Amino acid sequence: MKIRNFLFLIGLAKVLPIVAWSMEKEGKEITIFSPAETEFEVCETITGRKEHVPLQKAAYFKNSMEKIREISTKGASFTAKDLTCDEDLIKWPAHHYYMLGELYLEGIQNEPDHEEAAYYYQQAFKLGHQGARLRMGLSYEEGIMVDRDPEKAANLYRGYEGGWMNHHRCSNSTEALYYLGRHFAVGYDQSKKEKMKIELLSRAAEHGHEQALFELGKAYYRATGDRKNFPKAIECLEKAGDLGRIKAYYWLGKAFYCEGDISHAVEFFKKAVEKDFNKEWMMNVLSEIYLQYYKDNNYLQDAVDLLTEASNQGECWAQYRLGRMYLKGFGVLRVPAIGINYLKQAIQNPRDPYAHSERARTYLGIAYYKGKEIGKNDREASKLLDFEENHLLTSWGKRAYFYKLRMNYEGCWCKEFLDLPQMLQGVTPESILAQLEDLAKDKNYAKAQFYLAQILLKGEKANKNEEKAITLLRDAAGQGHTKALSMLQSMGKDCSLLSQVSKPSKVNRLLRLSESTAESQGYNG
Repeated sequence: MKIRNFLFLIGLAKVLPIVAWSMEKEGKEITIFSPAETEFEVCETITGRKEHVPLQKAAYFKNSMEKIREISTKGASFTAKDLTCDEDLIKWPAHHYYMLGELYLEGIQNEPDHEEAAYYYQQAFKLGHQGARLRMGLSYEEGIMVDRDPEKAANLYRGYEGGWMNHHRCSNSTEALYYLGRHFAVGYDQSKKEKMKIELLSRAAEHGHEQALFELGKAYYRATGDRKNFPKAIECLEKAGDLGRIKAYYWLGKAFYCEGDISHAVEFFKKAVEKDFNKEWMMNVLSEIYLQYYKDNNYLQDAVDLLTEASNQGECWAQYRLGRMYLKGFGVLRVPAIGINYLKQAIQNPRDPYAHSERARTYLGIAYYKGKEIGKNDREASKLLDFEENHLLTSWGKRAYFYKLRMNYEGCWCKEFLDLPQMLQGVTPESILAQLEDLAKDKNYAKAQFYLAQILLKGEKANKNEEKAITLLRDAAGQGHTKALSMLQSMGKDCSLLSQVSKPSKVNRLLRLSESTAESQGYNG
C-alpha cells in the first residue's frame, strides 16, 4: 500500500495542471495584467497558464516548474485527494500555489485581488504548505480575503507545524506573523525579501513577541540600502535581550564591534557572559578584545583578571594566553616559571575543543629554541616541535614544521631520543632546503620564504642566488611579512607595487565561530 501511495505521490505534477484547471472558477482571465515587458516576464505556472511575473520571481517559477516536470516523469498519475503529508514530494507544487497567492495579494501594479489570492492560498494549504496555513489563519483573524472567523483562525494556528524537526508551534496571529516573516519571505530578490521580512516581523514585534524583536533587530542590521537602520536594530535587540532573548546581547556586542564602538561592544558581551550565553566562548571573545584594544581602553588588567578566572576554571585558551603573558611580562610581572606552568597546563588539558594545547606546545617549543623568554633548550624544543606531518594543514602545524626544518638545517635538532618521521631520517642540507622550498612555495608560507631568502643571499650551505632570494622576499612581503619588506627596501628594491595583506582580526574570526558554536549548542533563539 505504501509503495502504491509513493508512486501516486511522485506523479503529482503530471496531473496537477489538469486538477488545478478543473478546480478554477469559470470566467477566470488568462493573464493578471499586461505591464511593461522590461519589468515582467511571462512564465508558466502550476495552473498551466502563462502569467506575467515580476522579474525577481521569474527565476523561482521557472526553476520550480522544471522540478515539477522532473518529478512527473517518475510515476503514475493520481488525484489531489490522494495527497499525504510527504513534504519532499509536495513542497514544490504547494509552494508554487503559495507564490501565486502572494502575487495576487501584492497586486503588483494593479490593486490586490483578494479573491484570487485566497483561492491560491487555499490550494497551497490543501497540499500541506505551512505558510499558506498561516496566511489563511491571518485572513480569518483580520477579515482579509475571507469573512472574519476567529474560530477558524485559531484552528489553523493550532495546526501549524514548522521549523527544525517541527518543534515550532503557532497559537495566535502574532506568532503567525513572526513565522511568516522568518520562514516564508522567499521567492524574491534581496531587496524585496528584506522589505517583506521587516514588515511582517514589525507587526509581530508591536505585540511584544521577543523572538520577533530579536529577528527584526538582525534584519534591520543586515538590510541593505535605505532599510538598513542601525539605531532601530539596537533598539529592537536591546528590547529582546531585556525580555529574555539572551543571544540578543551577543548580537548587540557584535554590531557595536563591527561599527568600531568597542566600549559598547564590551558592555554587551559582558552581559552575554553574565547571562550564561555560551559563556566560555564569550569570555574567549572578550579576552581577545581586551588584548587587542588595551592601549586605547585600559583593558589590560581586565584581560589578566578574565584570563586568570578562566584558567582556574580549566579553560585551555586562557591558560595558553596567560602563559604567554607571564613569559613576556605583558600585563603581569615577568615570571617565566609561572608562564611555563600555564603553558604546560594547556598542553596537557583534555578540555580543548579549539586546539589551543597544540598552539601552547608550538609556542613553548619555539621559546626553548630561541632562548629569549626562557633559557635555550634544544632538547625540550625538539620534543615539543615533533608534530605529525598531517598537522601541516593548520597554521601552528606549519609553524612547528618550519622550526623543525630550521633546527635540522642549523644542526641543533636533538635526534637521539626522538622517533623521527621517515622524512627527517638521514637528512642533508640539500634535502632540508628542498623541504623548505616546498613549504615556501606549495604552502605559501611567508616565514619559510623569508628564511630561505636569507640562506640564498648568504650562500653558506647553498648556492648563492640573489634573483631567487628577491622573488621570495617579494612573495613574503606581499603576505604582510614586515621584515621581508624592510630587507627589500634596504636593498633599494622598488616596493611600490607590493600589496601588504593585513591579517583578518582574531576577534572577527572568534565572533563567527562563536555564532556557529552557539547554534550548534542549541542557542538558536
